[in-house]
Amino acid sequence: MKNRSFAIAALLAVVPATHAADQGAFISISAGQSRSQIDRDFAPNRIGRAFATLAGYRWAVNSRLSLGVEGGYAALGEANYHLVEPYSYTFYEGGTVSGVDRERIAYKAKAYLLGINSQWNVNDRWNLSAHYGWARYRTTLLVLGSSTFYDKKTQYDATSNDIRNGRYFGLGVGFKVAEYLNLSVTADRYKPTYRQIYGDTFSYGINVWGLRAEYLF
Repeated sequence: MKNRSFAIAALLAVVPATHAADQGAFISISAGQSRSQIDRDFAPNRIGRAFATLAGYRWAVNSRLSLGVEGGYAALGEANYHLVEPYSYTFYEGGTVSGVDRERIAYKAKAYLLGINSQWNVNDRWNLSAHYGWARYRTTLLVLGSSTFYDKKTQYDATSNDIRNGRYFGLGVGFKVAEYLNLSVTADRYKPTYRQIYGDTFSYGINVWGLRAEYLF
């Protein structure tokens, strides 16, 4: 009887610890490669660098599943276009003058994030994660140019900003390297918009593949 009572007491002591093993406050930092889905005619260079930082809290639903909330910031890289176009002009009276037109167009995006997240422990080491939420996107279309004519250089620039609400979501495969440290391979999807200079607004997708380090307090 004493042995049975001891076993039941030990089990009751272990279950709450297992149940709460993956709950608590967390902070994560991720970095990776972004790929903007903009038409190649507007931005042939569509691969950039992205990073994000999130903080939140997860509650254990059972020994394997935890659900929580998160908030943070993501810099989603840029897509760009570079133009270098030499030209020459011949006068009727004779003589030729030459010059060079240069232009750089860049699409930059960032977002403030607020959402929900989950983690499923496959076993003691491996886990799957997902998150989904609201994003406050801010995109900037930047145009920088210069023209050289008669050895005189003229420069110009223009900027168009767009702020809009949207959604984000992502998945991850993680490995627990320590009791409170988890490393994951992640894939995230964002959907910002950009506004052309004195023109219309267009939406485009950004896919981000990266690595995330998460510390659970």
